[in-house]
Amino acid sequence: MSDRLGAFQALRRGFVNVRANWELVPVVWFQTLAMMVMMVLACLPVLWLAGVGLADLLAVSGEPAELGGQLRVLGGALEALDGQLLSAPVTGAALASFLLYLGALLVYSFFQAGIYSVLAAGERQALPGSPRSWRLFRTFGLRDLSGWAGRRLWRFFGLLVLVCLTGLVLFGLLVLGFVAIAGVGEGWGAGAGIAAGCGGLLPMGFLVLTLVLWSQLAFAEAAHEGQGMWASARRALHVLGQRLSSVVGTFVLWILLLVGAELALLPATWAMDLEGGLGVGLFLAFVGVNLLRLLISTVLNLVMAGAFLAVCRDVRRLEAPSR
Repeated sequence: MSDRLGAFQALRRGFVNVRANWELVPVVWFQTLAMMVMMVLACLPVLWLAGVGLADLLAVSGEPAELGGQLRVLGGALEALDGQLLSAPVTGAALASFLLYLGALLVYSFFQAGIYSVLAAGERQALPGSPRSWRLFRTFGLRDLSGWAGRRLWRFFGLLVLVCLTGLVLFGLLVLGFVAIAGVGEGWGAGAGIAAGCGGLLPMGFLVLTLVLWSQLAFAEAAHEGQGMWASARRALHVLGQRLSSVVGTFVLWILLLVGAELALLPATWAMDLEGGLGVGLFLAFVGVNLLRLLISTVLNLVMAGAFLAVCRDVRRLEAPSR
């Protein structure tokens, strides 16, 4: 079993895959921009019905005191709609917002299907084991990306809905857990409540971590040809059980890389805070640091996707002879 792919090897293959298909970075940025625009548009119908226009939103100040007053006015306008929930305008606005939110999820699923498919194709094309050349992973093409995204859109959309529903169930369990802990604290004293809370943190954290890892593996499995939504979800659980140490190790290393990158940028952030003012140089430095932060986070997110794809492929490779 020494030829099994470890966490370091998986991350290395992910880095090489992203380097070979570097155009995915601006694709992710365009996806983020499209999502932000659609989410803002989804809020507008209800806000417009409450008497809040786009100009009012753009005029919102960042000052805490003024912002609090503006938010209170907005809350009062939304509360005024409570007695009209079943009226035709409110129903129409809610339906329009829902359709726009649904469209945002479809846009996200489309891009995710294309991005994962490009990385999966690069992973399949390269030889297993230690990557020999980044050129072996090169598969990017806008035509291929859009084609794969169109074919696998509904598979990724179904997985996204499944992950969201599972997350809602988990959130409900967490709320019930906190209510139970509060009940223990009231009935048996603060010490018992603290003990119950500490004892409940471990299973709660385990469930959250399992959901995160399973969802990432499910998206990686969905990029394989001829595999549907439910098969991808089941296969992700299988990979998680077979390679728990590799998957957790990859995730931990990814978090350490994110934290390390943020720590490396802290001196520049502190220097800008100490400098103060609104000069052109400080503004350009602020933009540069945040663009660098965005670039690093985008690359590392793609690397994690590539690493999980490598783990999934390695499991298939080792299982192939026994089939």
